[in-house]
Amino acid sequence: MRALLIFAALAASIGGACAQEQQTKGFFTIEHLPGGVAPPEVRNAWIGLTLPFTEISLCQNEVDGTPFYPPMMSYIVPRQEALDALERTSSQAAQWWISNEYPGEAGNFCFSTEPLVG
Repeated sequence: MRALLIFAALAASIGGACAQEQQTKGFFTIEHLPGGVAPPEVRNAWIGLTLPFTEISLCQNEVDGTPFYPPMMSYIVPRQEALDALERTSSQAAQWWISNEYPGEAGNFCFSTEPLVG
């Protein structure tokens, strides 16, 4: 019985840590065209949106396992929260991401903290 209680306490502790990792740390507004492989009109739909982020960290976007930018400091936004915000202003752009299964069901969007040059 004691082992079961210790296991339950450990599981609750781990579950709490996972929930904390996805907690909103703040918000940012997209002011520049994000990079990526989506058509420009789809990427342009992000401009002006204020999104919640769960962390700021190095992120490297990939397509089919191939990076298309070097790792960069980025706002990490859970997929569903990003798509919900985009859906409110451009359902067509949101549908593009859903149809292309990016960044995957459990994935996150990465938005560079600095404008991309070039």
